[in-house]
Amino acid sequence: MFGQSAHLERRLRKHGKTAPAEVLGAKQGRWVRTSGVPELVDSTQRSWTLRLRVEPPGQAPFEAEVHTYLGQLDMVQPGRRFTVLYDPGDHTKVAIDHSESGAVDAVAQQIASRHPGADAARLSALLQQRARDPDAVSAADIAAAIPGATVLGVGHPAAPSGSDPVDLLTRLAALHDHGVIDDEEFRAQKARILGEG
Repeated sequence: MFGQSAHLERRLRKHGKTAPAEVLGAKQGRWVRTSGVPELVDSTQRSWTLRLRVEPPGQAPFEAEVHTYLGQLDMVQPGRRFTVLYDPGDHTKVAIDHSESGAVDAVAQQIASRHPGADAARLSALLQQRARDPDAVSAADIAAAIPGATVLGVGHPAAPSGSDPVDLLTRLAALHDHGVIDDEEFRAQKARILGEG
């Protein structure tokens, strides 16, 4: 079943549709696969079985079970968002979209789910544009698209005293991991959140 997930993803990329999905349940498997240099964290992935609520635009949501591999340090919990590929005629055929575009969409969905008023589609478009041309969209432009984001870009004020530093660090790390902000911006904002800057 896990060996077929990459094949299903390729097939659905050609003949399926994309949709956002929310994790309802997750179970880490015992299978591990490594590619490239085993000593690098990025090279190793673990198997997961995910129960998802798939939300096709303009259609009724449905539940599906997905078998996939994710990074070995990736901890999946209910509420996490992914972009999936699915067969409109057979809702048992669903796969996580592991493309760069799918990962960026998932980050935009995750941020929008935590910030009422954030437009996931607009945020995704900004993130996609930044991935193609870092000079075209600044971190401040992205932060401006996230209601309540006060620490995610250069020139933004420090975090309000009532902000949860763990949540802020998690959001900041997600933006850094997906290339929205560079190492220097990440270090500066992290120091501000922790009160070291």
